[in-house]
Amino acid sequence: MACAGGAWPPRGMKGTALWKLRLRRLLLLALACVTLWLCGFVHTGLALLAVPPSASSTPGLGAEPWSSVAAAYDRIAENFGESRARPWPFAVRWLRDAEGPRDSPRERLLVAGCGDGRHVVTALELGCFEKIWALDASQGMLDAAMRRLSASPALPAGAAAAVSWLAGDVRQVPLPDACCGAVLSAAVLHHLPGSESRAALMEFARLLAPGGRLLASCWDPRAKAVSKRGRLISEEDGGDGCSYWVAWRCADGSDVDRWYHLPDLGARRRLWQDVPGLTLLRSELDVDNQVFEWKRL
Repeated sequence: MACAGGAWPPRGMKGTALWKLRLRRLLLLALACVTLWLCGFVHTGLALLAVPPSASSTPGLGAEPWSSVAAAYDRIAENFGESRARPWPFAVRWLRDAEGPRDSPRERLLVAGCGDGRHVVTALELGCFEKIWALDASQGMLDAAMRRLSASPALPAGAAAAVSWLAGDVRQVPLPDACCGAVLSAAVLHHLPGSESRAALMEFARLLAPGGRLLASCWDPRAKAVSKRGRLISEEDGGDGCSYWVAWRCADGSDVDRWYHLPDLGARRRLWQDVPGLTLLRSELDVDNQVFEWKRL
C-alpha cells in the first residue's frame, strides 16, 4: 500500500511504535463514527420536537377528558352569549323565591359556574341579594360575564359593586364555611363525572348556612343540543354509556368539543339523593334540563 510518505510501513519503524500508530488511527476513526451518529440522532430529535400537534387531536388527550372543559369555554367565550341571551326560566323563578329576611345569610348568593353572567345579571335585577359571588373555571367566561354586566342597561347605578368574581373550581371554592344562603349552579355539573359532581355538591353544602338552598341543573341526554351535535363516547375511548362530546360552533365555523356526563333523570337522582348535609327537595325534568333543589340541614 502506498502513502504520501513512501512505502508502508516506513523503514526503521519499530514494532511497538507501529502498533501505537495503528491504535491511534483506529481510535480517531471510531471517534469520527460516534460523532456522526450523535449528529444524526440530535438532528432527528430536533425534527420530532418541531412537529406541531395535530389540529384534530382529541381534547384532553393524555389526561381525563373532562379536564379539557375550562379550556374549551375559553375558546368559545367570545360568541357564547350570542345564543345564551336569556337566563333559564326555572333559575329565574328560583332566584325570585330565594330572598330571605334582612341580615340573613340567605341574602348572599354563590353562582357556581357563572358562564357569561346571565344569571348574575338576573339576580342583580331582582334585587334579592346584597352580595353575589360569581365563580367560573374559565377566565374567558369570567371576562364575558364582566362585559355583560357592564353593558346591562337595566341595572341600577352601583349594582355591580355587589359582585365579586372568582376564578376557580366548583369542587374547591375559595370561600369560608356557611358564608351564603343560596347556591345556583345551572348547566355546570354535567361537565363532571358522577363522583366529581358529588364532590361539588358536598362543597356547596359546606358553603351553605343552615336552611340555605341549592339549585343545580344539568342537560338531559335527550336535549336538542345533544341530539343535534353530540357524540356518545364509546367504551373503547373510555366512555361509560352516558359520556358525550358536544360540539360548539364558533363564529369562524370551527367546532370546539365539550365533555358531558349525561345519565337519565333516574340515574342522576340515585347519584345525588344522599349527599351529606343536604336534603333533596325535588328533582324534575324542565324541557331539556334536569333540575334538582336541596335544603341545607
